[in-house]
Amino acid sequence: MIGFINVPVCNLWSNWNSPMEEDYSSLTDNFRITEWYKQLPVHMKSTKARVRTQLLYGEPVLIDKRVGEWLYVAAKEQITSDGPMGYPGWLPITQVEINDKYNLMVKEKQMAMIISKTALFQKMDGSSLELSFMTKFPIYKEEAEFVWVCGPSLEKGKIKRSDVYIISKTEHLDFKTGLLPLLSNFSRTPFIGGGTSSFGFDCSGFVFRIYQALGIKVSRNVKDQLKEGHEISINEISPGDLLFYCTDPVDPQNVNHVGIYLGNGKFISARRTGLPIKISHVSEPFYAGKYHTARRYIL
Repeated sequence: MIGFINVPVCNLWSNWNSPMEEDYSSLTDNFRITEWYKQLPVHMKSTKARVRTQLLYGEPVLIDKRVGEWLYVAAKEQITSDGPMGYPGWLPITQVEINDKYNLMVKEKQMAMIISKTALFQKMDGSSLELSFMTKFPIYKEEAEFVWVCGPSLEKGKIKRSDVYIISKTEHLDFKTGLLPLLSNFSRTPFIGGGTSSFGFDCSGFVFRIYQALGIKVSRNVKDQLKEGHEISINEISPGDLLFYCTDPVDPQNVNHVGIYLGNGKFISARRTGLPIKISHVSEPFYAGKYHTARRYIL
């Protein structure tokens, strides 16, 4: 059975009992990610052990089973070696919509995806949702200034046309001309372990969403991204290539960090909890002696 996320962003939990008391606000059907993360105590802001990944409004999941008020699902658009059907984990049932009509619309209608950092989905009932970069909708009407779209509960509304890209089956945002403008939107975006939204990314989640916007399939996590594309030398790197580093102080051989090369010795990445997305130089002391390899996904 297929379902669709019905909140702006939701956490995919390692287990149904992974959330702590301070996480309970993130389990409701009116979850707002910035409010949840802001109120977490400092010692809980390293969320990676609890949160496997995140899913966006309208993102599809394959439902495997229900346990009480929880669903065990696979995030079908997030490739991983941890599961053949997509990234596995647990979601509260309140954050998933099961709707055959919406599923049919997704299959048959042209889709719009948000390419701004965030965009406002203005519903016909007067309410609105602030949604993340890479949220996708089926379109039912286009106007000069707005695109009218439909959400997972069949709620209709509009988004500014300037905030979206109309997805074509044969064309995507151009890699060479579209990459740098996309990346410029995300400087100073917070780091959230497991994050894949423009409200907060981790390093591989940032790479995953940027490449997804450009029509390039990559896995969700560093360990799998490291096996894809093809290896190139540091002297061959060009904008858009991925740089991999070993920055784990406990295990110096662990390849745990990835960034997107910008050119002129600079790359952009989501480094760690407490630091926002930033542009770094390959010669920075923090990265000295920690470079592992570079990989290219576009020939």
